[in-house]
Amino acid sequence: MTDYSNWQVDMFGDSIVKYDGRPQPDGTIAIGYESWLKKLLNFQTVRNFGLSGAPFANRKTGDRGIGALIETEFTPKDLVVIAAGTNDYRLNVPLGRIETVGATFDCYTTIGALQAAIEAILVLEPRQKIILITPLQRNRVGYTIYSSNLTGYQLRQYRNAIIEVGELYALPVWDAYTLSGLNMMTLKEYTLDGLHPNNAGFERISRGLAKFIQCSY
Repeated sequence: MTDYSNWQVDMFGDSIVKYDGRPQPDGTIAIGYESWLKKLLNFQTVRNFGLSGAPFANRKTGDRGIGALIETEFTPKDLVVIAAGTNDYRLNVPLGRIETVGATFDCYTTIGALQAAIEAILVLEPRQKIILITPLQRNRVGYTIYSSNLTGYQLRQYRNAIIEVGELYALPVWDAYTLSGLNMMTLKEYTLDGLHPNNAGFERISRGLAKFIQCSY
């Protein structure tokens, strides 16, 4: 088995990533992905690059998305984990389309921002190990796995796009949408609000993710 004790890991994502070690809406301190991965895999460091409320895409308001954050903050590490997409759905971000490798990408779309971020990483370090994570199922503020957003897309279409981008760049994708154990029947048990995991939810998700990392790298 791989010895991860010297591995330095960076994790990019939205508020679900950011919550680790911080107070959650119910006042509890989140034991999030980063803490669990350090515990389960004995990583030396797992740095938190969570950006609350952010989609992959840049916003017309001028707010930068997680894709732009990756482009500016990435430095080569033993592993980079990228977990986002639910805010693209909630904020009605256009999905966009997959372009050929090396194209000019529309970073106001989910797919364009993700492709641009991945290519920025691989230009700087072609050997970089990367894992993508699809959004969790959700039932919050009227955005559920059944509803369409104002651009006409359902959450599963953002999930499918992340998987397809992973296939294009030959990157492992952990499909949290189908593998996390969080679904419309268990969200009340494992989340605070129909989206953000409680500590029991973080543990369940992280144990599955850790096994996937072991199988991938």
